[in-house]
Amino acid sequence: MWENVNQTLERKKKSRLDEVIKAAMGKTRNTEEIVNGFADCFEQGVEEIKHICRMTQNITKNTDNEFDEGQELQSMFYILRATNTELKKIIFGMNINKSPGKDNIRIKDIQFITNDFVDTLTTLINKSIKEGCFPDCLKTSIIRPIYSNQKNYRPITFLPAIQRIMEKYVLSFLNKYLLENQIINSQQYDFQKGKSTQDALEDFTNKANSLLNSRCHALCLFIDLSKVYYK
Repeated sequence: MWENVNQTLERKKKSRLDEVIKAAMGKTRNTEEIVNGFADCFEQGVEEIKHICRMTQNITKNTDNEFDEGQELQSMFYILRATNTELKKIIFGMNINKSPGKDNIRIKDIQFITNDFVDTLTTLINKSIKEGCFPDCLKTSIIRPIYSNQKNYRPITFLPAIQRIMEKYVLSFLNKYLLENQIINSQQYDFQKGKSTQDALEDFTNKANSLLNSRCHALCLFIDLSKVYYK
């Protein structure tokens, strides 16, 4: 049906992503050249935008009740031993629609065999944490370039399912530590549970309106980060 509708409206059929990338790479023909071309493109982009941050010894007084370098931490960072119950909760709370990593194992595959697999996974995570060693096979990810325009690509990373489960378990303790010590700035909205871009826009609008109503100037700097990884 949609094919007939598109023909009637004279809509052009969108090219497949791989075809778009091949065309953008110019004379590139084989897979190896495409992969190397993308790697060079991404590396070059990073080299063009990176800068050297200057180290400073100045520690300013914290007026927003946020963490600064001179503040004494009120708690220690620790990771408790994982249990089957905790890992089951993590597994069944994960998005099953995300693409698999290099091992081609999907979250829904693990959900299907959780009762038979969770003991092994619990042992793996506890051993990894105790020995401070992360399996090399879980460090490899698939980077998929999403073509934007011209020579601009948005890389998306597909991680192994087991790695993502381990990450979520450790992250729960890390987040607890960061919150208890107020290390994360309250004005950070990305990757913060319960916060969104809408919250950022509302706070920005309220701040700007407050300044303008007080007959003050409102200046804002917008920064667009290039070559950012998504997963």
